[in-house]
Amino acid sequence: MTSNKNLILLALVLIIAAAPTESIQFPFFSNPQPSSPSAATSSSLFQLQQAVHITTYQDRRLHLRRIFNDTDRNTIDIRSKLSPLTTTRTDGNPNARYYPSSHSLKIRKGKIWTHHATLNQWKLAHQRQILIDRSLRNLEDHHSQLLLNNNITLLNSQLDWDEFETVLPDVTDIETLASLAMMTNNAYTLPGDDRWYDPGGAWNLSDSFGWEEDGLRGHVFATPDNSTVVIAIKGTSAGLLGNGGSTGVNDKLNDNLFFSCCCARVSWSWSTVCDCYEGPNKCRESCVESALANKSVYFQAAVDLYDDMVRMYPHSQIWLAGHSLGAALAGMIGVTFGVPAIGFEAPGDLLPAQRLHLPLPPGGRFGNDQEMSHVFQVFHTADPIAMGTCNGALSSCSVAGYALETRCHLGKSI
Repeated sequence: MTSNKNLILLALVLIIAAAPTESIQFPFFSNPQPSSPSAATSSSLFQLQQAVHITTYQDRRLHLRRIFNDTDRNTIDIRSKLSPLTTTRTDGNPNARYYPSSHSLKIRKGKIWTHHATLNQWKLAHQRQILIDRSLRNLEDHHSQLLLNNNITLLNSQLDWDEFETVLPDVTDIETLASLAMMTNNAYTLPGDDRWYDPGGAWNLSDSFGWEEDGLRGHVFATPDNSTVVIAIKGTSAGLLGNGGSTGVNDKLNDNLFFSCCCARVSWSWSTVCDCYEGPNKCRESCVESALANKSVYFQAAVDLYDDMVRMYPHSQIWLAGHSLGAALAGMIGVTFGVPAIGFEAPGDLLPAQRLHLPLPPGGRFGNDQEMSHVFQVFHTADPIAMGTCNGALSSCSVAGYALETRCHLGKSI
């Protein structure tokens, strides 16, 4: 009986994860390893609290919120019961697919590497990490070695990484993964989006043309006492035949910038997303890195989103979750700030993380599970996007205009 229940839950996770991107990305799940008998777990209830939108439109830093009240949550719950298998995905569509507004997750204690630097401190450390990595490329003399060592010492003092025990989602529990997948799916939909407001009062939405199309959105779930908060980041809104929702164009631009080898230069017929291609098998690495660091790219918006949540929930443990592009962003922010992150069906996110020069704990390196044991990517070994095989002129990704060429992932893969 238990085996049948697990199979049903696995199928549910597959349906949940696949819905938002229509037929461009196919579902998967593998059986997690059973929990260790010594790993004590408990359950916590997470309830949808708000949606947050960080715009990238002309660098205007329009940070919007939409608060969900009991009436909103009841509406979501009713819709989830009336049409649980509706597959319509477009943003704001009243027939869009919804899952319940509250989810029960199993949690456990675990140790992670983290730091408590402010956003400005992290930005300074990030710039120093870029200098360190570029010095390593051009390490030619003793003077360069001294400068490198000095930068490393300053970097470690700026971030002050430490390993400590905290509360983590129990990723060995199938129901917990299913609930997190539901949270990431709801980030694609809004049950009536006419109640967005600017907390700072600086912008009039009617005057802010393009804010829906230019930005990153996340839905926020929290425990009743706000001790733990989950930020579910929206991924790519796209389909093979277009109709990608309000953010589809910018989602594709960021996908092609993050997950292509060189600016989505697949062939002469493609329009590149940056000007770094210099010929066959030639790409200016520093140029790609600069393009990734541009404010119009979602990573910087995701940093702003996380910083907003830290300010809003200063005493809460924050987790990140996401699907597709949102999963990659969740993993990169998890590495950046040392917070738990769970992604579903992400394209290979290791290469963009390396190109962004994300600072790691002392002695840490990309691909080392010890320093990234709090970041998890859940995907199917038959999913061509997550496995990095959805490329080539005749692939479904290329036909749809996506150059998804990366395959290696941050953290631990499930």
